[in-house]
Amino acid sequence: MRRYWSVMLLGARGVCGKLLALLAVLAASEAVLVALRGLPAACLSNLLQGSCLSYAFRAALLALAVICCLWGSDLLGGVRCRYTLERLRVGELTVVVLWGLCYALAFLVLMGFQLVCLLAVSRWYLAAGSGTAGPQSLFLAAYADPLFHALLPLEDWGLYVRNGMYALSLGLCCSMWSFWSRRSGWGWALYGVAALAVITFPSGIGSESGGLVLGLVALAVALGALVPVWKEVRHGED
Repeated sequence: MRRYWSVMLLGARGVCGKLLALLAVLAASEAVLVALRGLPAACLSNLLQGSCLSYAFRAALLALAVICCLWGSDLLGGVRCRYTLERLRVGELTVVVLWGLCYALAFLVLMGFQLVCLLAVSRWYLAAGSGTAGPQSLFLAAYADPLFHALLPLEDWGLYVRNGMYALSLGLCCSMWSFWSRRSGWGWALYGVAALAVITFPSGIGSESGGLVLGLVALAVALGALVPVWKEVRHGED
């Protein structure tokens, strides 16, 4: 069991510092966007949508995908990681799955941090007392703003599940991209899953069932992409 934890820690070591830097950049960027939008705003949802925060979050999703892909690839750190993994004597398919879970947690952290940023902006707006600000403004914004609703869907519980499936799919696809990079190949599944997540992540009211379907599609693509990895590893062992 210790060697599996060592593999997880190796994956975490490659992304933790960069993830913290990305979160700092995201927070600073969104603070600037909100400041540029400024007050007054008729309501909180207008402030959030007018600040274009969803574009900053989408860029952060793509940036995190790049960070996860580069760690363990031949483009960055591949030789060092390969040497460590050989000493641990853990199967490559196991490494792909464990690193995929580690990266999925990183995507969940990013989503959680984005929600914290939105709540911070909301608190600032309510404290400013602009427009029709009131205790109910937060709940109205959670329904009216697509990004806010995607991260805090309230009664649309299916979006919570979709977000988890998106995170897992992205994590696995990033891990597989690194795997194929070490073999001079390409993890094509990542491009489709990343495009799906980035384009469809903001969600309006009533998108629960559609979100579940999209999440299942992303997860199916990721799990299907594991099959060629398994065949490649098996062929190498033979």
